[in-house]
Amino acid sequence: MTDPADEEREEGRAKGGHARAASLSAEERSESARKAAAARWAKPELPATIDGDDTELEAFGPEELLEPIPAMPIARWRGSLNIVGLEVPCYVLDDGQKNHRAHISNRAPDWN
Repeated sequence: MTDPADEEREEGRAKGGHARAASLSAEERSESARKAAAARWAKPELPATIDGDDTELEAFGPEELLEPIPAMPIARWRGSLNIVGLEVPCYVLDDGQKNHRAHISNRAPDWN
């Protein structure tokens, strides 16, 4: 159930938005919409780099950090998916691609 006070606030905000739109020319509204779309689709700034602050990359451990090769994307964030009880390592690359290790067998088995 919605709170009537919330509905009033939303109506108030909508009124302000409608009033602003009415006061702008078509060209100004178009420019405002263009800027808003650009802001929505802008690439977010990456939180860490090899050269700078590596706080986000600390989860990889120093033995897993290698010098980047310009043609190769860099894994910035690591996580895992639990698929039917199997943990599958996943990564988000700096070019926005999402990646997972489809073949878990590429790791040495732990026979201990």
